[in-house]
Amino acid sequence: MRWLAWAVVCLLGTGSAIAEQQAEEPLDLEAILGTTAAKEDYVEVTKCILRHKIRRVEVLDEKHIAFKVGRNKYYLVRLEKRCPGLNRQSTLVYETSSNRLCTRDSIRGRNGVGSAAWTGPRCRIPSFQEITEDQLALIKDTLYNKRR
Repeated sequence: MRWLAWAVVCLLGTGSAIAEQQAEEPLDLEAILGTTAAKEDYVEVTKCILRHKIRRVEVLDEKHIAFKVGRNKYYLVRLEKRCPGLNRQSTLVYETSSNRLCTRDSIRGRNGVGSAAWTGPRCRIPSFQEITEDQLALIKDTLYNKRR
């Protein structure tokens, strides 16, 4: 029971520190993703997403893709290195052998239309990180401000 109380104290302490940091300076991606306890601590890590459950895909930049799965469930894919040809206007092409999109499967960015369309190189999915809608909004703002 003591460890539970300690975990709550740590999380509450982290929340106030983050609030103070937000007042001082804009958050970076790691700080945004660190605002909640790691899911691995209390649930099984998501290794796959059923493709028919994906409601929306947003390519945020060459390294970040957000998946909306279900009503209020979001996953972020952070690629290990930038994926050439992947941009906010890209259509995502999945390269998987099943009806699930899993870690280690590949994605590609498809750009253009008709005979002028081209597909970028394969990029492997390292993991899916569950995020909240608020975290997604902060991530979008952070990435947008980096581009400016």
